Amino acid sequence: MFKKLTLLTLILFSFAITTNAQLPLSIDIYGGVAGSAFEDQESSGTGVVVGGGLLIDIIPIIDAGAEFNTLVSPFSFEESAEGITAKADVSLTYYGLFGTFDILPLVAVTGYIRAGVGMYSGTIKIKEPMEFDVDLKSSVGFNAGVGIRTMIGLYGEFRYNFVNMEEDFEGAASSGYNNWMLVAGYRFGL
Repeated sequence: MFKKLTLLTLILFSFAITTNAQLPLSIDIYGGVAGSAFEDQESSGTGVVVGGGLLIDIIPIIDAGAEFNTLVSPFSFEESAEGITAKADVSLTYYGLFGTFDILPLVAVTGYIRAGVGMYSGTIKIKEPMEFDVDLKSSVGFNAGVGIRTMIGLYGEFRYNFVNMEEDFEGAASSGYNNWMLVAGYRFGL
C-alpha cells in the first residue's frame, strides 16, 4: 500500500511541470497527520489522514469542491479507572463540500481560507478489556482552515473539524468528536 501511494504521488508530482494547477477543474490529493480534540476526553490521539477532492475554479480567488478523507491510522486511546485499563481506536471518515477564498495572492504562493460542510461517520473499536465495535451515527459537521498553495499545485493546510456524533445504540448521548488536520497535498488541473 505504501509503495503504491508513493508511486502515485511521484507520478502526480511529475505532472507539476506540464500541468497548470489553476485550470477551471482540478483534482486534489493529500495526506497528513490528524489529532483528536474530543469532548470529555482526557487524552488525545493522533492518526494518519488521506483524502482527495474535485475543485472548480469559480472565479480566480474562489474555488468550490467536493472531497473525501479518512483516517488510515485511527486515533488510539488508553484510559484507566478503578484499576481497569480500557484501550480503543476511533476511525473517522468525511464526505463533504467546501470552498476556498484566496486572501494573500502572490506570484509564487497564495494564502487562503477554507470552510466546508459534510457528513462525518466513524467507528469505535474497543480493544481492552473486551473486544467489540461501536458505530458512530453519521452526522453533519463543519470544518474551517487556512492554507498556502504554490503555483505548481503543491499546498499545505491546517483544518479544524467540528462535529457531534452519537454512538449507534439506544439511549446514547451526542458527544463532540472534533479533530484537527495538518496536511500536504497536490492539486493538478484537468
